Amino acid sequence: MDINGLFTSDKHEEGARMPVEDEFGNQTDAVLYIVGIDSPTWRQITHDITKKMVFDDGETDDIDLRAYNLSKAVKGWEGLSDSDSDFEYSENNAFLLLKKAPYICTQIDSFISDRANFTKS
Repeated sequence: MDINGLFTSDKHEEGARMPVEDEFGNQTDAVLYIVGIDSPTWRQITHDITKKMVFDDGETDDIDLRAYNLSKAVKGWEGLSDSDSDFEYSENNAFLLLKKAPYICTQIDSFISDRANFTKS
């Protein structure tokens, strides 16, 4: 077997298109671009999570921490607006989205853990 066929980190770093469902599981027009768990970005996120947990002073809001960490895996989006204008992608807006719509965190958790989402040809 060609060893290059085993490499996944570059594909995971490129990210994949994740359709967003609303809180009832209905498909929306929104799409998030997410890095995969084999990406260097995700490995850094998990390193940071572990470090935070080890040195946590007990004051951390776990829900905010989850939204914050998953927002780092979001690299862009389509189809999101705020009233009549586009809701522009930024790390801060990704955190706001995930904090205010925690069910999307669950969708990201599920999507990101399926390596096939990032390695399909």
